[in-house]
Amino acid sequence: MKDEDREEIGELVGLLESLISSGSISESCLLDLNYRLRKKLEQLLCEVDNREHALGIYYLLGDNYAVIRRDPAEGMNNLLQILPFLQTLTGNIR
Repeated sequence: MKDEDREEIGELVGLLESLISSGSISESCLLDLNYRLRKKLEQLLCEVDNREHALGIYYLLGDNYAVIRRDPAEGMNNLLQILPFLQTLTGNIR
């Protein structure tokens, strides 16, 4: 994985963490973040070590659009579930 990909994922993880800490669950912010995470993961599917897991998360993010529209808090929880995987991709496990 290229350094710029790691940086971009790190920025998206940081954005997710700031949303979590602010307690702000804006549907539009969540939809945008979900979209950006899914697009980045799509670009990296061939490069990650655990492709099956990455593909599962890719599909979860696809399903998460409807979840966010129905219940933003549940959509946020789905994003929280994939946070450890994203942190692993960036080598930034906390």
